[in-house]
Amino acid sequence: MPHTVLRGPREVARQPELDSERAIVRAVRGAGVPEHVPVQVENNVNCAALAEQRDGCARDERTFAMLQIGVGIGIGLVLDGRLFTGANGVAGEASVMPFPWHPGGVPQHEGLERHLGSAGLMQRVAAAWPRDAGPCPATAEALFRLAGATDVDGRRSSTARRMVDDHAVEVGRLAAALVSLVDPGLVVLSGGVGSNPLLLPGVRSVLDTLPWPTRVVPSPLGVSATLTGVTRLAVASAVQDLLARLADPVALPG
Repeated sequence: MPHTVLRGPREVARQPELDSERAIVRAVRGAGVPEHVPVQVENNVNCAALAEQRDGCARDERTFAMLQIGVGIGIGLVLDGRLFTGANGVAGEASVMPFPWHPGGVPQHEGLERHLGSAGLMQRVAAAWPRDAGPCPATAEALFRLAGATDVDGRRSSTARRMVDDHAVEVGRLAAALVSLVDPGLVVLSGGVGSNPLLLPGVRSVLDTLPWPTRVVPSPLGVSATLTGVTRLAVASAVQDLLARLADPVALPG
């Protein structure tokens, strides 16, 4: 029977996260997965990074980073050909970073995700939307669709495009922080917002200010990346388990 893939039961820094992983495992068992079937817990961005490594735009890359921007934010790191998850299994959890960092500002826990996630984006859009520009888009999807439109009222479209460009620069600053620490050589933009081509120029403009080159590309796998990565991880785990059993005659049935 194949493995069920989530994220491996590691002791993590915060008790709520550990409780969450345990709750996931309990839910999987409660859905009928028997005790003898291994359950591995993994986050969605790491799974998507594995998919890009095997089936996407990072197939020839030994080191790269996936930056997911959507409802939330997250980073998946592949270093020297291997997924890097850190000492507690939570490497790349940019969502918990405090923000803002400007002088006089009071950083708030998980403030960066609240700022860069789609809810924070749309709050800023609603606050800055000119009254004479027509109805304000209600969702990030509508904002990007309007920003890329050429057959609608020019005032609305140009306003949306300006706000998308501003958000792209914000995302670029996070990408620049990531690149300055890890130097991945390649940053793959993913997520409902991150994979939109309109975000790419602004992110590149920020990274171009760094003294070394970094390629930035949108994910070609889109929303299927996570599921593809889960499948890859499940197969790899099952193969490793089978090889371990073959190497240990005691573990073989019969």
